[in-house]
Amino acid sequence: MNAPYGMVASGAAPRFFVLRTAIVFCAPMLVNGIALPFFPIWLNSLSMSDWEIGVVLAVPLVVRVIAAPIAGMIADRIGDRAIVLVWSGLMSLATAIALLFVEHFWPVLILYTLQGIVYAPYLPITDAIALSGVRRWNFDYSHMRFWGSVAFIVSTMIGGWLSGIFGGAMVLPAMTVGFVSTVVCAFIAPRIGKPRRPSPISALAVAPAAPVRQMDVQLMMVGAALVNASHGMFYAFAAILWGAEGYSGTEIGLLFSVGVAAEIVFFIFAAGCGGASACGR
Repeated sequence: MNAPYGMVASGAAPRFFVLRTAIVFCAPMLVNGIALPFFPIWLNSLSMSDWEIGVVLAVPLVVRVIAAPIAGMIADRIGDRAIVLVWSGLMSLATAIALLFVEHFWPVLILYTLQGIVYAPYLPITDAIALSGVRRWNFDYSHMRFWGSVAFIVSTMIGGWLSGIFGGAMVLPAMTVGFVSTVVCAFIAPRIGKPRRPSPISALAVAPAAPVRQMDVQLMMVGAALVNASHGMFYAFAAILWGAEGYSGTEIGLLFSVGVAAEIVFFIFAAGCGGASACGR
């Protein structure tokens, strides 16, 4: 007898695991494809100062460092990680709807910070589900993650087109639509049962293993942190600057998409050689 849709029977992979996980990867990227380039434009349309825009964008990132590992630990302890996706999508959607009705610094900061907390686990938990599929059933990670990058580009280009018509007013409604997709896709996500090992994000909540404390590894992580930090000002103010210099919304979307397009090329080559392990032989 076949198991119900989405459930694991006798250790077999859930039906359409790769397709369903690829679809789930698309949902948060639809949100990020709007939020990353264009949310600062909405903040700027509220006549916030550069300092206020920086604070609104930075504080949620700080609290996510704490919130995401805690959510990962919760996801590892309950019956199925996909349950966390449902709650993350629902609560993120609630904050997105609430943001539609505020326009001053403190309410925006509070709601966007709450959104950062509840939205933080969505992509890492999706990643953990995909990695479980790689370990248990030898699926190709790049085939699943690839479509998230495609969704980001599509979302960014559509967002650029909409911003050229409606300006910053399109940002929150478009993000809300994206969060609706996170709720829908949370129900599509494969159910694989109780995790067999901790998710990568939950590992941040425990003391690091001895190899991580080695000086060369520490220096590598410092370098990676500096690379990511260098993106901060770009993500916060690039779209505002380019808009002020006369770039169209579509052009801004294209500029933000170039890096992700390079990521897609990487995933294509990774899939073509059978994954990282095959490429390294």
